[in-house]
This record gives sequence, structure tokens and C-alpha cells, in this order.
Amino acid sequence: MKTKYFFLLLSAFLMAVSCEKSEKLSAPVGLQGQQMGSTIVLAWNKVENAAGYEIWRNGTFLIYWYATNFTDDSPDNGYNSYEISAFNEKVSSPSSQINVFFDSNLSGGGGSNDNGGDGGSTPGGEAEQSLPITKSNLIGYWHGKTEAYSGSSTYDYSDIYINISNDGVWERIDVESKNKCAVTYGTWYLSGTTIYVTIVGENDFENGQCLVQYTGSSYTDLYGVELLTSKSLVYKTGQYPNLITYSYEKVSSIPASYIHNNDLNNGSNPDNGGSNESNLTVNKTNLTGIWTCNFNGDIYYWVLQSNGTAYSIADESSYMSRGSYHKFVGKWSVSGSSFIFNSTRHNYYDAGILDYSESENETEIVYVSSLSSTRFIDGDGNTWTKTTLPAYISL
Repeated sequence: MKTKYFFLLLSAFLMAVSCEKSEKLSAPVGLQGQQMGSTIVLAWNKVENAAGYEIWRNGTFLIYWYATNFTDDSPDNGYNSYEISAFNEKVSSPSSQINVFFDSNLSGGGGSNDNGGDGGSTPGGEAEQSLPITKSNLIGYWHGKTEAYSGSSTYDYSDIYINISNDGVWERIDVESKNKCAVTYGTWYLSGTTIYVTIVGENDFENGQCLVQYTGSSYTDLYGVELLTSKSLVYKTGQYPNLITYSYEKVSSIPASYIHNNDLNNGSNPDNGGSNESNLTVNKTNLTGIWTCNFNGDIYYWVLQSNGTAYSIADESSYMSRGSYHKFVGKWSVSGSSFIFNSTRHNYYDAGILDYSESENETEIVYVSSLSSTRFIDGDGNTWTKTTLPAYISL
């Protein structure tokens, strides 16, 4: 009886320890901070199971916060030490810490039309009216003209193009020479006067070919907008003393020679017997259709319909030929050099019969590095060819 009682107590103790471990929260990771004008902007990754975050500055409690970014509008001059911890109704996490330098001499704006400043001007001296920093005013194509400084060093990247899309897609093209450029792509959103850009991949192009693709990891950059007009965009990024100022002018488009450069531009495709194929613009009309790709025996289909409906279908070749496959249903749109698939339902078919169906809300961005009437190449270098659906796949 004593032995049984002992094991009951031990079991209860182990369950309590297990529950305590399962309730623990991890410290916020990916903590970043930088000066943006007269403020300091902080950002970090979401902590699983957290209800909110506790923010301290220089040993003084600031606020309980419920987002993964925070703007401190009254930082101390000099170094500011921030500590951020996660909490829920049961436990708190260890804190993460970052030191951010604030220089009040850098906090002034570019002048105001109300107090004699010009509010920004074109290189020729023509005054421009400043616009509210909103999503709609940021959307468009921008061409980098100057880049000011990073610490004591001066940089000049005179050919930088960015596409800020209404669909939340961000593309940046760094042109090193006529035949060499890098395309960085991801997603973006605006909070206050700060643009948050999450980069998901990068392609390097040289002599008309996509040579390298970087994917598999993501990171977030912060851009503090200092000036926005109908013609100009100026923002800063980095951390003091390595703040870099970017200046852009509005343009109607990105030159085609700087994007989608690949073997199709050369007029022949070695995988198709050298036949001529045109390099098409990435738009809804040219992408509408059924595309397939084989990934080491796993068959994938994109069904992109002209009415905006889309399907993503996938499974191993042997299963799919027996009518067993996953089908994701949703809508699609085109933004810049990418198409965006918003999946709302996941269906699984077993031997041609619907086995289960569940709702979901997932977004996939597919970067198109080249497009012809019969194929496209995605950001990972995979080739998708135009096809028709097998009879055993039902839409």
C-alpha cells in the first residue's frame, strides 16, 4: 500500500513538472532596433503561446505591448538598453536585450512647409509637396539615384530599383553592371512611418542567366521613411552609426533588361532543341494556364484560371496516377515578377474519392524569373511546363 501511494505521489509530481515545462515561454528572438527620426523602432519574432510583451528601457518599465514591433517616441539621448519578455496568463519568459544608440542631432526632419522648410525638392530645385506616409502613396516603382553614407564611409549605388506592390510583395533589383544584377524579393507592410520588409529569397543574374538562388531562410529589414512625395522617396536603414540613406525617384516601370534575364533572352532554349521562344511579360494573361513540375518524383501542378481561381495540386507520381493527391483551392493574382496564391481550402483525394477537406488561410508567393508561352522558371530555378491535367485529377 505504501509503495502504491509513493508511485501515485511520484506520478503527480512528474505530471506537475511536465505541465510546468509545457507552460514555459521562450525569450523573444530576432530582436532588432534602430533610430528612425526622433524615435527608436524595435521589432522581434512572435513568441509561441504569448499573450503579450513587457518592454523596459534602461531599467524602467515602459508598457505592456501586444504586437511584435514597438516605437519608442521618447528615447534618451545616447545608448538605450531595452529588455523585452513575453507573457501569458500563467507564465513570463526570460527577457531579450538590445542596446540602441539615439542621436538627437539626427532626429530633425527634412523641413516643413509650415515653418519655412521646402518639404523636399527635386534635384532641379522644384518644390514638391510632402505626402502622408501611407501604403497607397508608397506603391509603385522607384529608382535609386543616391546613397548617402554609412558611418564615415560614402557609398554610391546609382542603379537600385524597387517594386512596392499593393499585394504586399517587395522586390529590389541591385544593378552592378549591364549584365549583372541581384533580385531580392519578399513581403512588406507599413507601421507608422516604418516599412517592414521580410526577405524570403534572392536570385543572382549574370550574362543573361540566373546563376544562384538563395532561399530557405528569411529576415526582416526596417526602413524609416523620412520623405515621401509624388516623385521622391527617402528612407534610412541600419543602426547608428551605420545608418544608410536611400533616395529614390518614381518611375513608370523597371527596365526589362534588369529582370527576368535568362537563357530565353538569347532567342534559344537548349532544353527545347534550340527553338525560339519569346520572353513574355509576367502578367495574368501570360500566366493563365496549367503548369507542371516534377521534383524528384513528386508531381506538382499550378492551375491558374483567368477568373482568378487557382489550384495547387501535389503528390508523388505513383500515388497521383492512382487518383490520390492533395489539392489546395484559392485565388491568385500577379504582382511585379511574382504571382500570389491565397489558399482557402485543402482537399485530399484517395483513389479519386474525396477523403477529407479542411479550411485554411495560407499565402504562397512564387517568383517568376522567366516566362515563355510553354514554360516558366521560378525563383528556385525549377522549370514549369505548360500542360493539361490528367483525367484522374478532378477540379
